[in-house]
Amino acid sequence: MADFETIHPNPEDDLSCPERITPFRTRTAKAWAAFTASEARLRDLMDRAKTEDTGRELITRCSEILSAAFDGPAFELGFNGKKYDLILTPEGNRVRLFQLAYFAAHAPEPVREHWNILVGRTRSDNYIMRMHGLEVSAADFTVQTEERSGKKLALSLYCEKLLPLLETNENNAYSLAYILLDQVLGEIASMRYIDDVRLLSAPVGPEGFSLTGLPSFIETKIDPDGWSSSADPAAACECYTGYQSTPVMEEDAPLRADVFAGMTCCLPLINAYFGGDDYYMDLLQPDGAVPGFLYWPLEGIGKNEILPLRDRIEAGILEKAGADAATFTGGATGERYGYLDLIAWDFPAVIRAAKEVLAAAPLGQAFFRSFRRNAYSLTLK
Repeated sequence: MADFETIHPNPEDDLSCPERITPFRTRTAKAWAAFTASEARLRDLMDRAKTEDTGRELITRCSEILSAAFDGPAFELGFNGKKYDLILTPEGNRVRLFQLAYFAAHAPEPVREHWNILVGRTRSDNYIMRMHGLEVSAADFTVQTEERSGKKLALSLYCEKLLPLLETNENNAYSLAYILLDQVLGEIASMRYIDDVRLLSAPVGPEGFSLTGLPSFIETKIDPDGWSSSADPAAACECYTGYQSTPVMEEDAPLRADVFAGMTCCLPLINAYFGGDDYYMDLLQPDGAVPGFLYWPLEGIGKNEILPLRDRIEAGILEKAGADAATFTGGATGERYGYLDLIAWDFPAVIRAAKEVLAAAPLGQAFFRSFRRNAYSLTLK
């Protein structure tokens, strides 16, 4: 069976296989240890902020702590009357959401005694936004919805107050609208349900309703079973999308071009790979997190065994490397290869476990490849 590419002789020197970068699993533990040691000081700074100018020191200290895990952390701090809030913001980035959900899930109990560790901005009723010289709220907007696959919605929004800004600076108008949607639905729910937004210069049709009613509309009409977990980042990361494609069998076709069916809970990684866009790899890899996939030839494997074999390999890797070493995001079946997708939070541990599991699998060959189109593959078997 011909391969799609040449295998790099020294893959550990290539960014596709960053064995020398401190794993995100290790960085996460280091950051939470630093936060635990400093959280009392952070709480004191927040308490004193009511009467003293402690904001700069507060943000600087928290940023330094989180930088142990993240290259450029985005966060907000608050107090809800009972507990302090650390809000980690994915800023609409679904790939970053996986990383933040992992990080939040590892917050130690001593921290959780005083802090809520939240991923994404929470819903805020009666929120008034003041931006670009405007003061608007959800009540100022009417919305018309269009349902799309996967319980997604395309929104058409109209707001008379927004018309001057829409005419003079469309980007700022859309920025305001997206921030307001995060407040109306919550940031995670907005990422989960909103597929597209269009700002109108004329009122919406007769089916339109106030934007304040959008949460109720989604809860009753779109996703009655899932709305209760709409703010849960872990649940959002488990929303899978199936896809099909026409296999491309030319010898010079890129890896994964042979796929005819697949399933993923992180579609942006798939789309970026086929588009030759390394944005998500460049985002996560400096933090020691490696999105990629295992693949192996399907020659000699029965059709009824393809998926069970993939499941066994996934389970075996998690058993040997640890359940928090990787998040598996789906897989695909091609005419030549089977694929198992993941984000490795501890790349060296995942590769060691994969070699051990694959050694016992009924496969002649197996490889790892990051989601970089121009990267090399690492031979595992």
